[in-house]
Amino acid sequence: MNFYIYLILFLNLFVIHVYSLIDSLYCGRDNCYDLLNVTRTANKQEIVKAYRNLAKKFHPDMAKTTIDKEKYTEKFRAFANAYEILKDEETRIDYDRMLDNPDQ
Repeated sequence: MNFYIYLILFLNLFVIHVYSLIDSLYCGRDNCYDLLNVTRTANKQEIVKAYRNLAKKFHPDMAKTTIDKEKYTEKFRAFANAYEILKDEETRIDYDRMLDNPDQ
């Protein structure tokens, strides 16, 4: 009986740990391409253009209220991270491989 309790406790902690790892990889549970509003076939110039358009629109300095500034900061961090991943060719290849094989 105690074995099963320890097993359930261990599995719960393991699952929580795995989900926290997923959140820290690449764009977390979001898709980097969706964050930048580009397709997987987008070239580097399209990615840069999409990032710059979003940066102009959602830069925290463009917010009028403190609540908006917090929202803009969160959005800006998310798509800036997506841009950092997709602008580097090696990282983008790794990210695409992860999207194609989510079980590995």
